[in-house]
Amino acid sequence: MAQIDKIITLFTLILLLSFPVLAQEHSHSDSAKEETSVVVEEGLPEAEEIPATENSTFASWDEFPNLHPMVVHFPIVLLLVALLSQFIGLFAYRKEMSWVTIFLLTGGFIGALLAGLVFHPHTSELPENVKQVFETHEYYAFLTIWLAAIALVLKIISHFTNRKTWFEVIVFLVLGASALTVSLAGHLGSQMVFIEEVGAGGNYIEQHDK
Repeated sequence: MAQIDKIITLFTLILLLSFPVLAQEHSHSDSAKEETSVVVEEGLPEAEEIPATENSTFASWDEFPNLHPMVVHFPIVLLLVALLSQFIGLFAYRKEMSWVTIFLLTGGFIGALLAGLVFHPHTSELPENVKQVFETHEYYAFLTIWLAAIALVLKIISHFTNRKTWFEVIVFLVLGASALTVSLAGHLGSQMVFIEEVGAGGNYIEQHDK
């Protein structure tokens, strides 16, 4: 019971430490929206209006052209927080902290797998310059999946064998690489939506069967 309490306490601490990062990212996202609002308004065809949802507050699942945006934020947050917990574990190692990192890393890997493969958006008729951005986004997304998988395997090996500090550093570096690639993929994803207008109102996205 004491170990469970420790895990909950450590997990809560990690989440609290991650809130300022998420708040700063949200603020940056709001600023980016304001800067690109004029571009988006000018870029959308005047004759075509995005249809209003049946519910003024929450759209139904069927109204989304693709569910990628609904799951893509989970691997971003989980991998970044996993990197933080792994970093803390290098200086204040506890078995419970190692478990927290494994849980976060597992969630991040599964989230990346779902976002990159299961709910992967299929595009059509992309302009050449936008296509290049999309392909680079895909490259970093798939790289994130592989790096997260490698980091998870290494972390599990380290957790269930005799822990070595140098091995934990390797886990941290691989996890750091996955955090970097998921951040780059997220940057390019935001660029496509807010600047290139891919996915906005279903633009350039193949619709799923309803």
